[in-house]
Amino acid sequence: MSELRLGFGLVLLMIRIVESLVILEYIDEIWKENTHLMPSKPYERAQARFWASFIDDKIFPTTRKLVWSRGDDVEKAKEELEEMLKMFEKGIEGKGLVGGSKIVYLDLVALLVYFWIPILQESIGQQVLTREKFPGIYSWSDVLLGHPFMKENLPNRDDFVTSFRARFSLSS
Repeated sequence: MSELRLGFGLVLLMIRIVESLVILEYIDEIWKENTHLMPSKPYERAQARFWASFIDDKIFPTTRKLVWSRGDDVEKAKEELEEMLKMFEKGIEGKGLVGGSKIVYLDLVALLVYFWIPILQESIGQQVLTREKFPGIYSWSDVLLGHPFMKENLPNRDDFVTSFRARFSLSS
């Protein structure tokens, strides 16, 4: 496999895979000896897929709703997101870095929760995910964001806050 480009989707042997969750599972399947993104035990693998789908199908759309809501809809969106985050926190309770010392599938999928939601909250001036309300998520977040791979590869948070504030017409 000499041709692999990551960017907008995965291109391998001229087959394009755009769905992020599918890309991660595909990488896990073709490079098993090096990656092990997915748990080896079937039940744990099913749990990882469930929570990844929960993030993708529930938390992400609810976060988007909060970002674009105005007026009375803001409080409703905040309540919905808070409920989703409570369920997610209960599901990851006590896990820390899900893969132990290495980053795995669910850690990567959960970037929305522990990296992007705080940026969006700050950008729009709405707080749902706080350390006080969600200590478990923040504990996991602290470990993940402190991981050398994440430190080296995540974009600059402040640049995104500035950009999103301008996009959503909010001053700093």
